[in-house]
Amino acid sequence: MYGVLIGLSFLVAWIFYDSWWGIFSVVFLYYPFKIIYTENANADKKIKMQKDYKDMLQILITYMQTGYSLENAFLNTEKELANIVGADNYLVLQLKHMNHRVHMNMPIEKSFEIMSQNIDIEESMEFSEIVSISKRLGGNYNKNIRTAAEKLEDKITLAQEIETMMAEKKYEMKVMIIMPVVIITYIKFASTDFVGGLYHNFMGIIIMTVCLIIYMLMILWANKIVSIDI
Repeated sequence: MYGVLIGLSFLVAWIFYDSWWGIFSVVFLYYPFKIIYTENANADKKIKMQKDYKDMLQILITYMQTGYSLENAFLNTEKELANIVGADNYLVLQLKHMNHRVHMNMPIEKSFEIMSQNIDIEESMEFSEIVSISKRLGGNYNKNIRTAAEKLEDKITLAQEIETMMAEKKYEMKVMIIMPVVIITYIKFASTDFVGGLYHNFMGIIIMTVCLIIYMLMILWANKIVSIDI
């Protein structure tokens, strides 16, 4: 993150100020860059977790349909999911810890609740509540849990489809963000005299600083528009 930020500072120093001291523009860049970086990293992490969770639900549903108890279904799901995404995957490790707690005589609903809190995605918390309520009510809880898992799987599938549609808009946003920099760079090379008045004088520095701040605010706004929490 910081390496990219320093690189951007040098780029801004050249484009907006045409001077080495422009690297201090990092003061304006740091906050918006950190917000965008953190939001995008969290979004990517959530998307990856939802994908893995969907795979887990598909496997779990299959075992429950064949008559496995919830405890044994989770035990087998851990092994099969590990073969798909790797034994060091975060969700697989959480499943392993959950199954270990069950093996140590902790109720499955309590162990799964702990796992859901660690995973911290909406779908897992919803499923945890359903598992807990179904176990308390008794009856054909296996069928109720399986039905809930199928609905959550559909919900995650829909979220993935929406994310796929938004990917094109996010690409367009990145192009629009880069274009002002490309245009200014082109003008600097093609018509140096045209933009010469914006550099190495007090008024030019003020104007370019205001433009930089507005540019950063527009980037934050654009990122907010395409960051839909599904």
